[in-house]
Amino acid sequence: MSKPTIQAIDNFFPEEISRWVTWFCEEYSRYRYGEYDDRDSDPADPTGLVHDVFNIEKPGFASDKDEQLYSTFKTYIEKHYPGFFNKYIIYRVYVNCFAPRENAYFHNDCCEESDQMTFIYYPKSSLWEYAIAEGGWTEFFFEDEKKIMGVVPYPNSISMFTSRLLHRATPFKSHHRFSIAVKTINKEEAPEFCD
Repeated sequence: MSKPTIQAIDNFFPEEISRWVTWFCEEYSRYRYGEYDDRDSDPADPTGLVHDVFNIEKPGFASDKDEQLYSTFKTYIEKHYPGFFNKYIIYRVYVNCFAPRENAYFHNDCCEESDQMTFIYYPKSSLWEYAIAEGGWTEFFFEDEKKIMGVVPYPNSISMFTSRLLHRATPFKSHHRFSIAVKTINKEEAPEFCD
């Protein structure tokens, strides 16, 4: 099993695209109640709100704007990680929204044996400037080292990490927290989805 990785990139999109993605999260998305991050918890309640953009198990897009968001992320992931899609395919894209002080569960995005990578994008807010006192980072738990490490949600940044890492979103103190998740899997593990 390869060693897990966590990476972050600032200024992921050009300014104009960054503003469009913020509009998509804050004004366009039609959210449904929550994501089940940890079905084993008691209670196994969903957290946050979700706008589904793409799911490989349900081909197609609900709107042209969903397809545009998907294509934009695919283009810029490939730009920052050349050749990434030679090995991986996107199987899911969605927008998360957490209310102020709403806590999420620690969870893994895949099992220990799977070769998957998750991207989390942090859009700029159109209403306020990010300050570290607001929190909102993504926390990763490393059980062997008994440590938690966080990635700060700097506006227009993205984090990429090994999906099997135990992680959770933390809320902002006084604002809604939007993020976009792009989940990928090694093509060899998902041949039914590959041409």
